[in-house]
Amino acid sequence: QAQELLRYNEGGGGSWSGTSGDQWAMYFFKWLPGRTAGLFIKNHRPDICLPASGMTLRGGVNHKVITVNGVGLPVRSYVFESGRVLLHVYYFYWDGSAPEVTAKDQENWTAAGRLEAVRRGKRDVGTQMLELVAFGYDTQEAADAAAREQLARIIHRG
Repeated sequence: QAQELLRYNEGGGGSWSGTSGDQWAMYFFKWLPGRTAGLFIKNHRPDICLPASGMTLRGGVNHKVITVNGVGLPVRSYVFESGRVLLHVYYFYWDGSAPEVTAKDQENWTAAGRLEAVRRGKRDVGTQMLELVAFGYDTQEAADAAAREQLARIIHRG
């Protein structure tokens, strides 16, 4: 059903439990170059999908670039509440360009953003999205540290 909705070329997900009662879920999707890649990834973002499923966004989005095993990753992190459970969501979007310190413009799908990409000579080389979700952390700091540990196990320079 997800493939039909998002029309990705490669993707999947999984979940696992940590050693201290924490729970994790991860999703990865890849769109090959083409006219529709940006459209479908635009519709699969935590700030759109999770509130639509009944979760409440706590606070705003935190934009940053984190480095894992020498790889710079632009991330948007969110905290959602589902009942009494907090979900710390880390959303990584890559469009073939090097991450910028001001990763806020990394996903600018507005008409002005698309024109700016053309002005900079940016080509469609495909799009990838990784979403990591942590359950069982009471603070953002603890969730961030644990997320870095999890990411260090799966992301390698290659």
